[in-house]
Amino acid sequence: MKRWLALVSVVLFCGTALAARLAHPTQPRITDAELAGKVRGALHASLGDPAGRIDVAVQDGFVFLYGKVPNERLRARAETVAGRVGGVRSVNNELILTRDRATFGRMQSLPVRSRAALYVA
Repeated sequence: MKRWLALVSVVLFCGTALAARLAHPTQPRITDAELAGKVRGALHASLGDPAGRIDVAVQDGFVFLYGKVPNERLRARAETVAGRVGGVRSVNNELILTRDRATFGRMQSLPVRSRAALYVA
């Protein structure tokens, strides 16, 4: 009797797990290159021009942010935005704060086309 009850329990458990998996199939795994592109797009959409100074590297869903930003608020915002992209397992924020007014201070006074040249360096 106990064996019968254990067998029924196992069958019910497996049936429930199978039904849940069929109802919510797992999404195909996104490649690291695709994920990096999604993160870059999210950063540009959310942060605008300063996102061009942020480099994104991805390995197995772990995102690494590198580059220079003018303030802590922007640094924290970049980490938050990157972490909200689907497929990101974790964010390692290696962004460095810089007080380089020559780059960030004069950006606001330059036309958009000229600002792009600042990001190439």
